[in-house]
Amino acid sequence: YPLSVCCSFSENTYLNSALWGVGIAVIALIILTTREMWQNANRNGFFYVIFSLALLALLVFEFSPIKTILLFTFLGVLYKRLVAPKEAR
Repeated sequence: YPLSVCCSFSENTYLNSALWGVGIAVIALIILTTREMWQNANRNGFFYVIFSLALLALLVFEFSPIKTILLFTFLGVLYKRLVAPKEAR
């Protein structure tokens, strides 16, 4: 019985169209958020290195997006704690 309900949902054209629209909206939100973050970012050498490495990890090495976010968040915190105070001196 549960399988037949699942199959009937997958064949529903109205539901599929609605979910397709939601998918497009999510992509638009991701693009807008990325653009806003890019505009507000402090773009120094470290920024471009981290951006390039994250892009490489995602596209070439096919890292999980969650693992990539966690790894580069950790690297950003390390940078702020260790390198940024030395630059302020």
